[in-house]
Amino acid sequence: MPQLASTPVVFNLQIGAATTEYSYVIPNDCVKLRFQNRNNNLVRYAFEPQKVAASADPYLTLKAGGVFELINADVEQKTLYVAGTSGDVIEIEVWTQS
Repeated sequence: MPQLASTPVVFNLQIGAATTEYSYVIPNDCVKLRFQNRNNNLVRYAFEPQKVAASADPYLTLKAGGVFELINADVEQKTLYVAGTSGDVIEIEVWTQS
């Protein structure tokens, strides 16, 4: 049976420069991860460093207006790396068991 999420964490990650990689450490006991770009621009993302700023494979693309959602996955103690347009805000929502 899947673990139930009980505690939300919301974080706004500011993108200062378009060719810079920004990171968010996913909290322990994470059972749901969701993120989107508040400004509806494209976002490059990866779960390993030095991929998104220079568009070095492998990385993924969240299309403008898209939402990434991961449910019931073991993503605790991992890092999300993102790059976008200068001035963007990546809205990150994490649900934990604690």
